[in-house]
Amino acid sequence: MTAAVLVGLVEPPTDEPRERWLGRLWHRLATHQATRPTAVYLAAALHAPDRMYLLDRVLARLAEPELGVLAPGG
Repeated sequence: MTAAVLVGLVEPPTDEPRERWLGRLWHRLATHQATRPTAVYLAAALHAPDRMYLLDRVLARLAEPELGVLAPGG
């Protein structure tokens, strides 16, 4: 996930439903050269709802101020 942040795949959440935002982000992860292998592995290992849950939790953790990886609001 940090690779996705570093290459600019993670955009701040918008006003759209969070599930839609996560779905768009997952699509980016699955199609970008730097993150595709991990996305393919996770797609094979986990059902879609489980992947979206994990993606949501990881992004929430990266957004915590003490980590400083994702700045709130962009």
